[in-house]
Amino acid sequence: EFDLMPPGGFRQYGIGSMMSIPIAAGDTVVGALNLASAHSQNAELRMDLLMSIGRTIGEAVVRLRADASLRASREDFDALFEAIPRLVFILQEDGTIARVNKAAADRLGRRTDELCGTAVLDFCPSDRRAEVACILADMAAGRTSICTLPFLSREGELVQIATQVVRTSWGGKPAIFGVGRELNSGGLDGESSAQTVLNDELTGLYSASGFSAIASQQLKMAHRGHINAALVVAEIVSGADAGPPEPHMLADFADILRQTFRDSDTIGRISTARFSVLAIQTD
Repeated sequence: EFDLMPPGGFRQYGIGSMMSIPIAAGDTVVGALNLASAHSQNAELRMDLLMSIGRTIGEAVVRLRADASLRASREDFDALFEAIPRLVFILQEDGTIARVNKAAADRLGRRTDELCGTAVLDFCPSDRRAEVACILADMAAGRTSICTLPFLSREGELVQIATQVVRTSWGGKPAIFGVGRELNSGGLDGESSAQTVLNDELTGLYSASGFSAIASQQLKMAHRGHINAALVVAEIVSGADAGPPEPHMLADFADILRQTFRDSDTIGRISTARFSVLAIQTD
């Protein structure tokens, strides 16, 4: 600040000229470059060069601030993405997994780097890949926003995930963002009331409403993909004087159905003693 220079200060310090160059990017001034010289002549000839240097420094400062802001935003997104208790994934349009959160990776018993870059079909039951391929095509085309995706954990356990999806972009390319909740367990997010509606507490199979929701979607996908499907209905019939089946009989029969049919088949208890099985991609 020139006005703070004491009288005779220029001569005392050997300063012949002094100028202040704004450090700016466009119309934004972010600082000043203060210069002092022992020479007083030709200052105007150096002004254009100094102004250019000031603009270059200003643009660099703005870029650094933008980079810092971008890093902070990315760190905030990463923290939020990993903190979500539900199963979250981002898919490229071709079905390649771009990113999953820790909750999804842990439930499948896999590392996130093991899942990313791999086709989602590689983690689905082999007899349901055609069905899942149809679901993925509908996701990419925007024809569905809610679906159920079957995955296999590292241990071979079938994990059915009710998923809500939206189309978005990732890395500058079209992508699918999905948030899901497991259907065939107590759930990862504590939504026990919703889980009770989908699962039959006595047998552990799908309830009537759960079976209807899952089966209707699977039948639509099977029809669109020209995939064979079979529906089996079985009922426990007691004698006229025997009364309704005992709870242990229903639980035992549910176990028989689980042992008889494939893990990828959808099994439900649709009334007191009536059970239904939907098998997709049958011979």
